[in-house]
Amino acid sequence: MKRFAYLYAIFAFSILFISCFNEQNSGTFLVFSSNARAANASVKNLTNITLKGESSDGDKLEYFWESYEPFISSRIELNPGLWDFTLRAFIEEVEYEANVQAEIQAERENHVKFILKALSSESGEGESVSEPESVNEPESVNEPESVNEPEEINTIYVSKEGSEENSGISIDSPRDSIDSAIAVIKNLNKKIDWTISISGEVCGTHIIDIPDSYMSSLTITGGSGAESDILNGNEEGTVLSISTSVPVIIKNLKITGGKTSGSGGGLNIGSSASVTLADGAVIAGNTASSGGGVYNEGKLFMYGSAVIGDANATSVATSSNYANKALQNGAGIYSPSGSIYLGYSNESTKTPLSGGIYYNYSSGSSWSSGAGICGESGSYIYMDSGNIRYNTIDNRMGGGIAFYGTFTMSGGSISYNKTAVVSGTESGGGIRVGGTFTMSNGSINNNSAESTGAGVCVAENGSFTMTGGIIKDNESTSDANIHIERESPTIIINGNQVTDLSSYNTSGIVL
Repeated sequence: MKRFAYLYAIFAFSILFISCFNEQNSGTFLVFSSNARAANASVKNLTNITLKGESSDGDKLEYFWESYEPFISSRIELNPGLWDFTLRAFIEEVEYEANVQAEIQAERENHVKFILKALSSESGEGESVSEPESVNEPESVNEPESVNEPEEINTIYVSKEGSEENSGISIDSPRDSIDSAIAVIKNLNKKIDWTISISGEVCGTHIIDIPDSYMSSLTITGGSGAESDILNGNEEGTVLSISTSVPVIIKNLKITGGKTSGSGGGLNIGSSASVTLADGAVIAGNTASSGGGVYNEGKLFMYGSAVIGDANATSVATSSNYANKALQNGAGIYSPSGSIYLGYSNESTKTPLSGGIYYNYSSGSSWSSGAGICGESGSYIYMDSGNIRYNTIDNRMGGGIAFYGTFTMSGGSISYNKTAVVSGTESGGGIRVGGTFTMSNGSINNNSAESTGAGVCVAENGSFTMTGGIIKDNESTSDANIHIERESPTIIINGNQVTDLSSYNTSGIVL
């Protein structure tokens, strides 16, 4: 008689029970326990345990446990009815399965016995692995012809049609929010690179504060792209708040509908967080007091086609037409501290940014201002590529950027931004420099101001050093390309300290 080919199939296993009961009338639950008579070390070697179930009423469940201990301590709510269950698990390279049909009744304890059998690579069948009366060594134990490795779970799925009752580990059993997906990741407890895949428009506000002991990194991505895969805050607050120290990458996803009287309409990045906006990431349609699109106190990287605003804009934003809005500072980004990297995938790797910060509007009701970006004294901005375009601020300075920290520009374009200020001296259609600005490449052009300093406006406490790049074709009533706001800031162009800017405002600066 030909033996089934299976590896290490003779084990003294526990018989597993599922107890379903009503606890204080709060629901019917699955509670897993071992048969005390048969339990031994072999049972505790179970790994990659999957439970699936479907009731005659169409209810479904799907759960996964990486190892025995969290499985045996799990508790799952389900509806009473006739259920078909499938339990699968591995010991080393051998897969075991049990299929059971059971009538689950409420307000009573139900016992459902699972007898796990090894799956044969030759026939698809196997032998029982419950404890035999005596165990004889088989005449020969053959290696299986092929053993399928268990599929590693590293993606949790989220959709509008999802539910907290779903497993989240397959596209057919999605969760309903990022918060709910994070709960699954915590339960699986594997420190790997995780992905949360968004399908369709998922509404509400979301928080990521998971400790780094649960994951190495997290990617949040749309399954189809930003046109159809959306996080919509429904004007209920900040759409996505990130405070974890785990690196987070966002791509192929739109973040919209954020509205708050505080900071960060679309995205709020905490001081310990590192967030990357990669290809296909779009943040638009958000409003806040400061940081209409993004509020940043940590590290923000942008590369690829990532956009804060609307990259299809062909004219400057207005009070009635804009992508993101701030009542005070930074309609695109407000960064009171932390760092912003445009054209970088990490601090040391320059990765081209074809997108950028477009079509954002600030009403300029605060001193700092800045429609595209506002960086306070504790902030750093590094720009190697990308575009800051078509941003507008009323009543204050810095149509493209207003910053008071450190700004290093080695590439990219700041153009077609606008400022309209009431005082006539505080300006900067492209940039208002209140900190340290070093420019070695890139261009600042075609910005406008209703008064002075359409290209670069350097404040009394600012310093500007230019060794390369272009500043020209900016438009204002005077000092169109470069303007000293008041007194005598430090301006060094091509190695020379400059006080007379007249020639540069006539012909521009090309180095």
